[in-house]
Amino acid sequence: DLVDLVLKMKAIQTITMQPEFNPLIVGFKRAHRLIEKEQWDRKPVEVALFQEAAESALHQTVQNSHEEYSAAMAGGNYAHALDVLVRMKGPIDDFFNAVMVNADDPAVRGNRLSLLKGVDDLFRDVANGEPLDSTSERLPEQSEAQAAAELRAKKVRRFASGISVVMMVLCNAVFLFGIWVTGVNFERLVRTPDRYDSKQDICLRLAYQRIPGADNPVQFCSEWLNLADETGKTHTFQKDTEIKQGADGKFYFDYGPFVDYRLFAVGAFVVGIIVCGIRVTRYVVNRYRMRLEAAARHSVSTH
Repeated sequence: DLVDLVLKMKAIQTITMQPEFNPLIVGFKRAHRLIEKEQWDRKPVEVALFQEAAESALHQTVQNSHEEYSAAMAGGNYAHALDVLVRMKGPIDDFFNAVMVNADDPAVRGNRLSLLKGVDDLFRDVANGEPLDSTSERLPEQSEAQAAAELRAKKVRRFASGISVVMMVLCNAVFLFGIWVTGVNFERLVRTPDRYDSKQDICLRLAYQRIPGADNPVQFCSEWLNLADETGKTHTFQKDTEIKQGADGKFYFDYGPFVDYRLFAVGAFVVGIIVCGIRVTRYVVNRYRMRLEAAARHSVSTH
């Protein structure tokens, strides 16, 4: 029936445009290759031989889907029939993720292959015995590899995000530990000169210092109370402060450079932590990517 064939082809073409189709075909091809490659005595599927929940779930899905699929095909509702197949993607993926088909027990192995044969029969029926993907412009052989590569890339991105968070926490911990060990006080990295102000301070002790060019020692306050300081601590004249005579003949305090040069050491320490964190993250992510690729190659050679 030409009209029936056209309807079926249109339904197949529509279903292949769905994003779930290519990943679904990956699972179908895997099942198809296994049953073509392996030798076993096909028998009805025995529920008692199931060892994983994914086997039971796939078996139930195949039975339910076969009934719904057959009814839709008999009524000429090809779009619904193909939609039934698309909904099998989850159980098929779960089966291959949880079950090793080539089990050591021959009975368990044969039962699993018989289960996959039911999946293969269901998929090939819609295309009159041909693989489903061959009926719609022959999907490229590399579609399976592309889907697998996309899945690996997604896993790598997720792993990289997790590692980045871990490294951020670890780098912060190392940074805080380094600050604690060195005893660096950030409040004093950029210091403000502590000077006596006669308007708001109370001088407790006077001192004298001989200044080159002055006839007599210069008197200054060496210890005082700052009324604006709530701690009530005594402030003292900083040892590295010098008294110099200006061009106008008056005397001034020379506090030297205000910046604590340990700030540069702290900056270099932070940069070192960031660089090491980036390198470690790249190394770990690359190792994880290589493990996934090696596992994928091993899976292809095993199955």
